[in-house]
Amino acid sequence: MNENKTSQDSIPRQNKETAMPLPMLSTGKAACVCRVAGAGHVCLQKLGSMGIMPGTKLTVLNSQNGPLLLKVGDSRYAIGRGMAQKILVQPCE
Repeated sequence: MNENKTSQDSIPRQNKETAMPLPMLSTGKAACVCRVAGAGHVCLQKLGSMGIMPGTKLTVLNSQNGPLLLKVGDSRYAIGRGMAQKILVQPCE
């Protein structure tokens, strides 16, 4: 097995010390998705349809109360905090 893969999935491991849930990212800050934790098949499909998957760069446009407004590529999406909590991000290199 590849050393960079977990035994449970095929998503590369990232530095756990710098990864944080998406809602912790401040408005205006950009980060890269390192993994989606604890999400079911439907949630993963929905995120994938928005282009949100490991390696994707996104920017939080609004993190006030309610859904988070995100910029992914040239598109904007609003996602609920429950779904956003499953998205782990870290600073892009």
